[in-house]
Amino acid sequence: MRGHICGDCGKERKMGEVKVSVIVPVYNTGAYLEQCLSGIQGQTLKEIEIICVDDGSSDNSVEQIKKLESEDARLCLLTQKNRGGGAARNAGMRHAKGKYLVFLDSDDYFHPEMLEKMYLRCEEDAAQICVCKAKCYHEDLGFETPEPASMREELLPEGGVFNWKDMPETIFDAFHNWPWNKMFLRSFIEEKGLKFQEIRRTNDLFFTCAALTEAERIVTVREEFVYYRVGIAG
Repeated sequence: MRGHICGDCGKERKMGEVKVSVIVPVYNTGAYLEQCLSGIQGQTLKEIEIICVDDGSSDNSVEQIKKLESEDARLCLLTQKNRGGGAARNAGMRHAKGKYLVFLDSDDYFHPEMLEKMYLRCEEDAAQICVCKAKCYHEDLGFETPEPASMREELLPEGGVFNWKDMPETIFDAFHNWPWNKMFLRSFIEEKGLKFQEIRRTNDLFFTCAALTEAERIVTVREEFVYYRVGIAG
C-alpha cells in the first residue's frame, strides 16, 4: 500500500488501514487528557487514527499529546490558533483517512469496546450513522449517573435500521444532538458537504441535526459507551 503523510504531524501511514478516524478537539484540558487519550488508545478496535487538534491551549495539553504521539504512531497532533471547537473538528476532518469518523471531547472518557461495536454495527447494516448511549460523570461530586437524553429508546421506531422519515416528529428528541455519541460514515459526510459551524457556542448542533436528517440508514448500539464529564469548575 502506498503511504500518506498526515498533515502537520508529518507521520506516514499506509492508505486503507484506518477503519475509524477519532477527532479530538483540545483546549486546556490537560487535567483530563491522559484518561481521555489512554481510553482511545486502549480501544479493542486497533485500526484507528487519533487526530488531536489543539485549539491554542495555554496549559500543558500540547506537551502531553506530543509525548503520546512519539509513542503511538496512530496519534497525530495538529495545532491552530484559538478558533473554537467547530474549527478544530473541521481541521481534523480535513486530515481524516478512516472509513468512519468519531468526534470525541478531550475531557470525557470511554468504554474500551465503543469503537469496535459501533464500527461492526455500521458495517453489518451499511449504516451512515450509529448512535450509542452515554453516562454523566459528575466531576464535582465524583460519581456517575445515567444520561437518558443520549438515547430515548421509547421514541425510536421498530426495526434495526431507520431514518428521519420513520420518526419525523421525534428525530431531534430521540437523541441529544451531540456529535460525540455518534459514528459517521466519512464518505456520507463528504458527499453532503457537512461541516461544523465555526462559532464559539453550540458549533456542533447544525452538523449533528443535518446529518440525522440527511442519513438514509441510522442504527444504534444501546450500550453506555461515553462518560460525559460535567460539573467542571471554570
